[in-house]
Order: sequence, then structure tokens, then C-alpha cells
Amino acid sequence: MLEDGQVARCTFCVRCRVQYATQLLDRTLLSYLEHLEAKFRVNPTDATLQPEQLAFESDLQNLQNGTARLEDIRSRYETPATPTGPGGISYIRARLEIIVDRLNLSPDPQMVARYKSNLTQAIENAGAIGERLADRIFSGRYERIGNYNDFIRGIHGETRAVESSLQALNKVDELIARGIPENRIILEDNVPGDRFHDVDVGVLDESGTPGSYSEVYQTKTLDGINSIRNQLEGASQQLYGPNATTRIVEFDLLTGTLDELLANTRVMREIRIVIQRGRINGLRVRFPDGTVQFFDINYQF
Repeated sequence: MLEDGQVARCTFCVRCRVQYATQLLDRTLLSYLEHLEAKFRVNPTDATLQPEQLAFESDLQNLQNGTARLEDIRSRYETPATPTGPGGISYIRARLEIIVDRLNLSPDPQMVARYKSNLTQAIENAGAIGERLADRIFSGRYERIGNYNDFIRGIHGETRAVESSLQALNKVDELIARGIPENRIILEDNVPGDRFHDVDVGVLDESGTPGSYSEVYQTKTLDGINSIRNQLEGASQQLYGPNATTRIVEFDLLTGTLDELLANTRVMREIRIVIQRGRINGLRVRFPDGTVQFFDINYQF
């Protein structure tokens, strides 16, 4: 940010976006360009910046000329380090704002400014968890997932909301690792009215028909075991509306153990009631020690 409040303009970045548009269709290379642009915005006089820019543009030029292969150079740019120290949060803020601008979240500049403010404040306030979510956003690897822009628009508020957003991306990673194609995965399918539902992560059925799911998930990060009792009914209602074969609620707990959950008769009774009503097919609970417990109609309560 310059003294007059204007954002410093990276002419190198503008030139690369125009001249190497085809090469920058690769999300790794685009992500690295945005890394360089964020560094420039934070400190245009950074002595390390120009050598990095020259090396990157040389690789882009070689790709364009056909004298280099993408697979030979991509590894150099896969995980640029986020600056630490006093400039770290400024870098994170700048890079998030660059991404929001590129995603075209709204034609209304005031709404874009609001999305930027909500996103950067939520991630800054969430500390290390926020930085982990920011790194996921920086990677660009989720941008082909359905409704990704809605996901970015929805990141705001307290740390628990940021943790739940990170949990949703973890679910996306899990689905991709299972072999689910990106074009069948949906984030943030929210429908008001008679068919109300709120799907955090969904998998379209093999037909790919919008709104027709093989799996839908509600993902929430909770403080502890007692929060399950308060949240489970609402989460199950949010999954009742969509046309789906399998409906799963997933809770990540920040405190508590499986033994403590099984010994809590009030919470276990609530889990049994919700499962037996049939609105969801199962509840998956993850504990801080890595233990995972799945409850469904076959569980012996």
C-alpha cells in the first residue's frame, strides 16, 4: 500500500498476465505469479523480488517458445513460502485480495470490498488455523470445484467458522483421493424455501445432474462433546432437503475422547434419536487424538 492509500501496481504481473495468458492457465504457475504480486504489494523494493521475477518470466517465455516442458519447471513453483514476521500478515492479506479480484465475486465494487474485508479479517483473527486455510486458498487447487466462489464469499466470522471451512476443504481432499472427479464435487449448495437445505460438501451422482447427489455432507468443528447435542439436530435438518442417496454429518471435536463420548448418556441418546429418525445415514466424529467414530443405523447403542 502506497502512502496515498493506493495499491502499488505490479507492471511485471500485468505484463505476464497478458503475454503469458496460456501458460498461466496452469494453476501452479498462476499461484506463483500471485505470490510475486503479493510480495510486490507489501514491499515493492524487496531486493529478492526482481531476481525471482526474472527467473519466473524466463521460464514462462521458454514454455511459450516450446523450449521447456511444463512438468520440468512446475516443481520449482509449487509451494512458495509465506513470509513470516511482521510482514507475514500483510502478505496474506494482499494475496487474498488479489485472488478475490481475480475470482470476480461480484460486479458491485462495494460487495467485493466487503468480501475482501470479511475474508482477510476472519483469517487474520483465526491465527494459525487462518494461515492454514489461506495456504489452501493460495494453492488454487479447489477453484474447479463447484460453487467455489460461494465458498470464498462465505468465509467470515469467528475462528470456529474458519475451522469449519478448512474442514470442508479437507473433505474435498478426501473425496478426490477416493477418485471422485473434481467436476462432481460441490461446495456450499444452499437452497431456501420448501426444499431448504445447506450442503457444505456434496458429490453429484454419476449423471452429473445439478442437485442430484450420491453423497452430501455437513461439516462442523465443535468445541467438545456437549456441543454435539446442540448441533446434531440442526445439521441433520440441513441435509434432509436435497435429493441424495447418502447424508452424513461430520463433527471435528477440539476437545474430548471417544470414551468420554460413549459415557455421556445424554449426548449418546441424542445421536441415537437422530440416526433412528432416518434424516441422515450417519454421523462421523473425529477426536483430537485422531480417533474417528462412525454412528449409523447398524451401531449398537
